[in-house]
Amino acid sequence: MSKEMLIVCRPQPDADATVARLREKGTQAEARPLIERCVLAEVRWPDTTDLVFVTSTFAAGLVVRALSDGALGGGGKRPRIAALARATAPVFEAAGHRVDIKAHGGAVGLANAVYATGFRGRVLYPVSLAAPNEPEHHAALAVLRPVADVRVLPAYDTRTVANARALIDSAPGAATWWFHSPSAVRAFLEYAASPPHAVRVSGASTLRAWQELKPRTWPDAHLEEAP
Repeated sequence: MSKEMLIVCRPQPDADATVARLREKGTQAEARPLIERCVLAEVRWPDTTDLVFVTSTFAAGLVVRALSDGALGGGGKRPRIAALARATAPVFEAAGHRVDIKAHGGAVGLANAVYATGFRGRVLYPVSLAAPNEPEHHAALAVLRPVADVRVLPAYDTRTVANARALIDSAPGAATWWFHSPSAVRAFLEYAASPPHAVRVSGASTLRAWQELKPRTWPDAHLEEAP
């Protein structure tokens, strides 16, 4: 078993699932979910769209639910699905939905993959309320909008958990903190009293957030996709 202790900061239930996969591989890991997500009550899914563009696991779950209950695609035409190969595509495939376009490289990588197919039509892009704060979100839209009618749908919110400070203060000192979103980075930096031993991040937006927001003397992050 690896001696490195990884602290996984994803929201639940993703945190426990990631920890379980890491432990299966012989890595010591524990969950410290610093953020939580909640569905917005006023979300209204369109009856029809040509393609759903999904870059977060939580949004993928919401789309699966909307497809299953007919809130999305109820007009009879199944929308194509574009999803990140390692992060969001498995959510659809586990629910029995075919993923038509897969890519690595976050929102921008997926947007480039959609563009490369020659797609033209309507795109539904479900996001968190925090998405417009991230440069990668706008970079993806800059790729898509010249060839598609993009509807950005705020579908959920992300917030820091009430016990974030306690989760951080009680964590093992010589551990590697693993962040999977800019929101988790911001939650950690708001309450951490001392630098982490080491940092891993998943996604270009998370890497940018850590490098831009951390104190100058704190460690740089290592980019690595979640298992």
